[in-house]
Amino acid sequence: MLHNFRSYRIALVLVTLLTTAQAQNSPPTADPVPDYAEFNRRAVVPVEFGMGFSSQQSKSLFSVQTCPQFTPINHYLRVGAVIGAAYTAGSPELKTEHWVAYAGPRIALKLTSLDVKINGLPEGILWGNMQLFVEHLWGQTNAKLLGGGVALEILKRYGVALKIHRDYEHQSTWGQFAVAYNVIGQRKEKSFQDN
Repeated sequence: MLHNFRSYRIALVLVTLLTTAQAQNSPPTADPVPDYAEFNRRAVVPVEFGMGFSSQQSKSLFSVQTCPQFTPINHYLRVGAVIGAAYTAGSPELKTEHWVAYAGPRIALKLTSLDVKINGLPEGILWGNMQLFVEHLWGQTNAKLLGGGVALEILKRYGVALKIHRDYEHQSTWGQFAVAYNVIGQRKEKSFQDN
């Protein structure tokens, strides 16, 4: 019985020594390529400036809005709230242009990642993504806007979007081209040296 115990103890010591030696000889892993294109688990707060048209009396449309969002399904889905205002003719009764404040929910789905293929890199360099979003906005003058659009997010900081909304209360359509800037930048991942 004592002989079996010594055999197991010697085997355990040998396995421990071999595992430790193998771990010390393994080369260090390369740093991962920065994830600039994905919907990762972080908050985004883009500020958007848009211009376009309102079909109500063929008026021009200017808007400013922000849309704080978070990612409940990593790399696929963002959910947030839109808060903004547009300068336009909001309803048929109002013959002049004015500011209309609005707010409502937004859901964005990532369609694809955008990357640059370089020889030697199997996945290329990720630089952005294309997303489809849907929003429902309620505003002053009883505006009820349902719509969405397609957006390009570039380096998690900049964006451009084409949007269209239908005001089903006043029977008008809003079309816009918007540019966006994310006020929350990409955080640097912590490494062992930063601790």
